[in-house]
Amino acid sequence: TAQFLIYALFFQVSDAIQATAQAALRGYKDVNIAFVMTLIAYWLICLPAGWGLAHFTDLGAAGYWLGLTFGLLAAGVGLSARLIHIQRTRFSEEKMVG
Repeated sequence: TAQFLIYALFFQVSDAIQATAQAALRGYKDVNIAFVMTLIAYWLICLPAGWGLAHFTDLGAAGYWLGLTFGLLAAGVGLSARLIHIQRTRFSEEKMVG
C-alpha cells in the first residue's frame, strides 16, 4: 500500500499541474487546442503506457498508475506551454496597442 501512495503523490502533482493550466486556458477561451492536447495525452499516452507497463513488465497495477501519471504530466507540460504562449501573445498585443 505504501508503494501506491508514492504513485498517487506523483499522480496528484501531475493532475494539479494539468488541471490548473487547463482552467487558465478556459479563462482565455482557448479550449479547442486544449481539448486536442488532453485527448492525445489521455488516449495516446496514458492508456497505452499504462497498459504496456502493466502487461509487459513486472509492475502490474503500478504500471497503470505510472502510465496515468506520464499522460497527465504530458498534458500538464503541453497545456502549460500553450498557456505561456497565449500569455506572451496577449501581452505583446496589449503592448502594441497601448
